[in-house]
Amino acid sequence: MKRFVLNVAGLFVAIVAVLFGIPSLYLMAAILWLIPFISNLMGWLMLGGLTCERSLPLSATVGEAVPLSYRLGNTNRLPKFYLLVRDTLPRGMQFVGGPPPLVLWPGEEAPAPCQVEARRRGVFQIGPAQIYSTDPLGLQTFAQRMPLLSELTVYPALLPIQESWLRGVAAQGWRGTASALTR
Repeated sequence: MKRFVLNVAGLFVAIVAVLFGIPSLYLMAAILWLIPFISNLMGWLMLGGLTCERSLPLSATVGEAVPLSYRLGNTNRLPKFYLLVRDTLPRGMQFVGGPPPLVLWPGEEAPAPCQVEARRRGVFQIGPAQIYSTDPLGLQTFAQRMPLLSELTVYPALLPIQESWLRGVAAQGWRGTASALTR
């Protein structure tokens, strides 16, 4: 939508420049038409030189919120604005508050913490991660896939053993169980 508005505005300024013969309006129309292309180039440059690492525990239980953390780094000379990390989660897992957007200056590393909750048990493969960035004007979103894969083993939730269950078996000893089997 923003790109359409910039093109229409450039067209309108160009028409006014032709009708009234104002040379400076030609320059303004050209600038309005070049903004989307320059913004697109800046968006692609924002994704270059990024590194990403994921840290995740090896196991969890059903219903437990597990800390998941990303470490993003910028090895490029350009600053990176409004970076978002999103991971591919399998069915049965969901984010409990995603990682916040980041700004990375050249040579800087920053953590992006979040939590993941497992709804079912099993062995889950998490990843690959994707880093999203927008151009400076927010005209387009760009994504870069990071080949990070991690595995999380989710065990069933532990339930406390009631004391009456243990006391009932131990109260009769071996004789109680033997007489129960003969009946």
